[in-house]
Amino acid sequence: NQTYRDFEFILMDDASKDRTASLCRGYQKKDPRIRFYSNRENLGLTASLNKGIALAKGKWIARMDSDDVSVPERFEKQMAFLKKNPAVKLLGTRGYMVDEEGKRLSLIATPLKDKEIRRSLFSDNAVIHSSVIFEKKAAMECGLYDKDFLRAQDYEFWCRILLFHQGANLEAPLICWRKNGEGISVSRLQEQRLFADAVIGRYEALFQRMEKFKGTGQEKKYRLQTELMELCCRRSPALFDLFFSQWKKRSLK
Repeated sequence: NQTYRDFEFILMDDASKDRTASLCRGYQKKDPRIRFYSNRENLGLTASLNKGIALAKGKWIARMDSDDVSVPERFEKQMAFLKKNPAVKLLGTRGYMVDEEGKRLSLIATPLKDKEIRRSLFSDNAVIHSSVIFEKKAAMECGLYDKDFLRAQDYEFWCRILLFHQGANLEAPLICWRKNGEGISVSRLQEQRLFADAVIGRYEALFQRMEKFKGTGQEKKYRLQTELMELCCRRSPALFDLFFSQWKKRSLK
């Protein structure tokens, strides 16, 4: 029901045992925008996300979890913002937390501007996973979701993208994030928190140094660039190539 109609709808079924696959194939017959894929074996969320991104044909990837709801104007408003702000490669929105029946419980007031998002990442995830649209090229260059993160994989991914690109959140609440007892964020809260702490441990110090760095002092600048380069080498060759090409063009800020 999106007002922005020009998109493909990729459905990833991670080897479910119920009627999910047959239902999805039924919808696929009714709407040519739907592309359905079913894993032969359960790969987990992270691997399935990366598979879906690789299969996508478009420039932009919009994320959506099966139990959440996007308001009809979500894609239209996000694409309009991205057209006006080409430097932004990661765009989320604010949203409502809703219960299992869809009743609104509270507003999820995420930070809006790039610098505010970066500072918030020191303590918690500042982008709602089901609200996000990101550029496929930027995601591929940054190495996609980290397979080592079974939980909080979005949190880690945002941190990595924001090392090289700008991010933002729209003030309008365009997503309804469903809170239920079976969701990962509730049923595996402790495990989710452990992985989130690992994200903070990996990136907090680096982001803080980038925040404080004002471009003076060649030795300080060199140390920061070296740390970024080491991180890129550990993640993927493509990420290293991205860093090195940007490093040659301009100084890091």
